[in-house]
Amino acid sequence: MSRKKKHHDEHEEHMDESWLIPYADLLTLLLALFIVLFAQSTMDAKKFEAMGKAFNEAFHGGTGVLDHSAPVETIDPKSDSKKNPSSDEQEQNEQVQTPNEQPNQTEQENFKELKKKIDKYLQENGLQDEIITDLLPDGLRIVIPDVTFFKSGSADIHEEKKAMIRQMATVLSLFPRQVVVSGHTDDRPIHSSAYDSNWDLSAKRAVNFLKILLDNQKLDPSLFSAVGYGEFRPAVPNNSEENRSANRRVEIFIYKEKKQ
Repeated sequence: MSRKKKHHDEHEEHMDESWLIPYADLLTLLLALFIVLFAQSTMDAKKFEAMGKAFNEAFHGGTGVLDHSAPVETIDPKSDSKKNPSSDEQEQNEQVQTPNEQPNQTEQENFKELKKKIDKYLQENGLQDEIITDLLPDGLRIVIPDVTFFKSGSADIHEEKKAMIRQMATVLSLFPRQVVVSGHTDDRPIHSSAYDSNWDLSAKRAVNFLKILLDNQKLDPSLFSAVGYGEFRPAVPNNSEENRSANRRVEIFIYKEKKQ
């Protein structure tokens, strides 16, 4: 009886210890898994390799996943990717910027050439001191004093000046853009049977100027318009005869932006 009891006790003791083996294996696998996951998240390859070597030795040698180099690319934490973009990023940035910058540069060059052609014609005809060309951010403005083209209090253009307008139309045909011709007067009320107000006079001058421009069949009439502002958009205050003379003018404004 005592022998059976003793044998039974040894058997129970042996069964109680058997669970330690799979439990130890499970802990080992879990530990290895966490080490691998941690190693993947770190950026220091040297630490990863040192840690792997230590644990492999602890597991009594052998070749395992920890024997291999870090599966992630080594990155220098001191480097600044924003300050030193890769060549691909630089190329993408250039591709994004170029479409916006290049047309602006080309457009600016086109308007410089347009101004140059008009200035050359004015100089050849002795009009550089009378007609002003001004390159602005949104286009080219040409200012023509009324005395240069019109009779006092009239919208009729001097016959000898029509050739100059036609020459301007030829230049404009090379740069198809939206063009606005505007008429302006001083603040003195007009007393004429032909015109009821400065509105009428300024608008008629702008229209007559535009008609001569559009005699050129190469111009697109849909890009042109005429407007009269009367005395309500003076270039300078109407407080002297000289200033009033400067306010009596026709302006041609050529916009940089192309109109579809």
